[in-house]
Amino acid sequence: LQDEIAKEASKVDLTNVSVDEMMKAFPLLRSFGYETQRIYSALPFLMFTAQDEIPFLDSMAPPGTEFISLQRYTGYNPKAPAASVKLGPTGEKADEFCSRRWLSEDGKGVDVPDTKGGGFLSFGHGMRSCPGRSLAEAEAVYFLASLLTKFKISLEPGHPKVGRSYASATDTVDRDVRLVLAPRE
Repeated sequence: LQDEIAKEASKVDLTNVSVDEMMKAFPLLRSFGYETQRIYSALPFLMFTAQDEIPFLDSMAPPGTEFISLQRYTGYNPKAPAASVKLGPTGEKADEFCSRRWLSEDGKGVDVPDTKGGGFLSFGHGMRSCPGRSLAEAEAVYFLASLLTKFKISLEPGHPKVGRSYASATDTVDRDVRLVLAPRE
């Protein structure tokens, strides 16, 4: 995957490109980013307020009811996958990580995840969605593309498998992660 993204990056002069051109030039990197955010959200939770009466469990929640959505279970819940998460290109289901899930059918664009179905809320939804989403996405694409054009990234040799820690309010890794950045040739 890193080599494919580096190949995407080799076609772009990152020192002289508009944000729109850059975002269009990296469909695989953007798809990977969306899938990573869906599975490993940086947000601990989102709060929602019902505007109208809505069904909730076996009853109706009145307008003004406040809900807290734990993000670690919103985009990725193997026991109840979100129906709004599309299948991957070779049939990968919502409970599987698939770096190509958000690529358009021709692979040249990105189908931006729908926030309405609840399967992707990394930037929130509606009037309280993140106003800096476009800037955050552009910064992440620029940073990762710049990094991957110059380096191959791997775990330090002998590094134990990295897992998730649920001991805090945020999703974090369960240990120090030691990376090796090897210059690309």
